[in-house]
Amino acid sequence: MKKRIEKYFSKAIDAIKEVLADGSTSKEIPREYQGYIAAFGSSVLQMGFLPTLAVYADQDSGSAEHRHKILLVLAKTIHGTIGNQLSNDVKGALTGTAEHFFAAVAQKDSLQHELKDPLLDAAVAVKLCLRTFKLTKP
Repeated sequence: MKKRIEKYFSKAIDAIKEVLADGSTSKEIPREYQGYIAAFGSSVLQMGFLPTLAVYADQDSGSAEHRHKILLVLAKTIHGTIGNQLSNDVKGALTGTAEHFFAAVAQKDSLQHELKDPLLDAAVAVKLCLRTFKLTKP
């Protein structure tokens, strides 16, 4: 496995526990999140970076679980792993809500270029780390 993905593992597990498991220690995650994170990378390749972020930032999508939580997990994973290597603009974008994250990235092309690869790497790490959690049906 590539080192650039492995470095995200510990922070990905922490972010999953905090955001998707709502801080509980039961390690139970709704099954829908596995599909959401699995579709993230292919969505970026097919639809593009910004359209994918727009879909995932939408809090009123009517989906079974809140898809915007995936963006929060990715943001926390990136910020916790390589936050000290990122520009202040990116750090600011990573610490807000999913809507704030999308708005900040949409406004600056430099943020899009700086975040695309780390987001895809973090998505792979989160996808792999989700396998260590018990996935529950709604």
